[in-house]
Amino acid sequence: MTVPELAIAVLGMAVILYLTRIGGILLAARIPDSSPVLGWIDQLPAVTLMALVAPAIVHAGWPGMVAAGVAWLIAKRSGNVLVAMVAAVAVIALLQRVG
Repeated sequence: MTVPELAIAVLGMAVILYLTRIGGILLAARIPDSSPVLGWIDQLPAVTLMALVAPAIVHAGWPGMVAAGVAWLIAKRSGNVLVAMVAAVAVIALLQRVG
């Protein structure tokens, strides 16, 4: 791929990204505050995260599932997602070394 082709591709992706974001903002402005759609929209970040993380957990096998459980437990009890992620990384590293 030449430099002009690469520049056109990057510019095209930037335009599509911008249109997607501005479209979401414009669409959200038309949704009434009492709409049940707002409840669905509030769940999108968690659903998106699970869609990205779940395949990696399954691929990691039982150490991944144990680490995910530890992360969930710590996040639920402490409310600190960063500490939960660090603990999960430590658990999966330890379990992969042991087993």
